[in-house]
Amino acid sequence: MNKLVFAVAMVGVSGLAWAEEVPSVTTNAQKVVLFHVPDGQTLTYADALDGNVVRGFEKTGGGRLVMTAASVNYSYKSHRQDIKAGILEEQAAGAIGSYNNVYIADGAQLYLNFENGDHKNYSPIPTYIKGISGSGPDGTGAIRVGSVVTSSYHSFIRNEFTLTGDTTIQCDNTSYTGFSTTSTLNLNGHVLTFNGKAVLWFGRNADGAGPVVNPGSGGKIVNNMTGWTTYFSAGAVFKGDATSTFEITAGSILYLNSLANPFPWKLKNSQKKLQYNVQGSLGRQYNVLAGPIEYVGENEFGGTSGCSITFRGRIKFIGTAGVGHTTPAAAYPFGFVQAGPDTSAKSDVFAGNWD
Repeated sequence: MNKLVFAVAMVGVSGLAWAEEVPSVTTNAQKVVLFHVPDGQTLTYADALDGNVVRGFEKTGGGRLVMTAASVNYSYKSHRQDIKAGILEEQAAGAIGSYNNVYIADGAQLYLNFENGDHKNYSPIPTYIKGISGSGPDGTGAIRVGSVVTSSYHSFIRNEFTLTGDTTIQCDNTSYTGFSTTSTLNLNGHVLTFNGKAVLWFGRNADGAGPVVNPGSGGKIVNNMTGWTTYFSAGAVFKGDATSTFEITAGSILYLNSLANPFPWKLKNSQKKLQYNVQGSLGRQYNVLAGPIEYVGENEFGGTSGCSITFRGRIKFIGTAGVGHTTPAAAYPFGFVQAGPDTSAKSDVFAGNWD
């Protein structure tokens, strides 16, 4: 299946000769495919990885490996796949399979650069990211979702995603990225940053199981993406306490859609305007923000009739923002608490303090 590419070329100048690295593909005794692409070079690999023949792969060297064929018999194998350096670019859905154990080293990148066609709910992000760290080559992300990924829900993380250091994900697409029903995000005290244009999503649209976020000690998520919302929904579970932080710097709306579990982290809004669109039955005590909240800029509250929101932590305004810079509750007859100590909005529970 694998072709051995000559690994040494002889270059001569004025009668002298030395070895120059070139890309190579070999398979070791453990049936692990070894891709080596030196700095500044590109290797296009058009063969399909066959899970009945190989037992995983390793990508080394600072160059780019482009995989253009979908794998066969390769999913559900729990193979180890190491991206140790450079860029591994998938140009075909399933090129590295799914339900395998992927490790992305600091400085390396998995570049998802394909469209999944009709499989809109099939994620190109591998199911098990067992270890990931870094911001990738030139800060372009340890994982990069290409602009050709346009289908909705196209870059969900479905099972395990574990950080071994501060990590950046770059989303050039404008659809959704995030954590679906069965996923577990382990921050291990590190910072996970999302850059780009996509919508960041945690959860699902109906009651039931959702993603679990384990922050570790002081873990943090930063959403710098310009997508229209950061979405917390239904069964999403954020563990930990206010020593962890969720910061929104670009998207204008934090959308709380029937969030059934209290959100215990510190919420920091560094954008000029943030709107809570909340849905859910008042009898269910949905959408509880239990940690402290820090606002920078104007703030706006809005939602649908019959919804509720509960603030339990301390709410702080910074700079010119304050009571006078929010949309008054009167603009929303279904009753949202307005900025300030006014708790007359009957649909809301306010148990925090204002600075």
